[in-house]
Amino acid sequence: KNYGSINWYPVSEPKYWETPLKDVTIQGKSILGEKTRNFSAVFDTGTSILTTPSKYLSIAKSVLEDIGITCQMIQAGQGPKICYHFDKKADICIDNWFMFDDD
Repeated sequence: KNYGSINWYPVSEPKYWETPLKDVTIQGKSILGEKTRNFSAVFDTGTSILTTPSKYLSIAKSVLEDIGITCQMIQAGQGPKICYHFDKKADICIDNWFMFDDD
């Protein structure tokens, strides 16, 4: 189901859908911080798994704790807005990104 318009992003790696990534934010708080290296995002329509280097996962966990988000809140559909920011391209922001199914 399409929920909006389609945006095109330049591909930096021809083997798969990789594009330069400027920042990732949780509720407006930066995860990548000062840019000390180049970051990339890979779009994969076959999975919903997000991966990141351990250093940035620790930062994301700290941001979640700082804004008072608990695992129970995320499982209840009260997760924070996560945004992926790209140079000169539309941001991709996701609300209600966690779905929990007991089945």
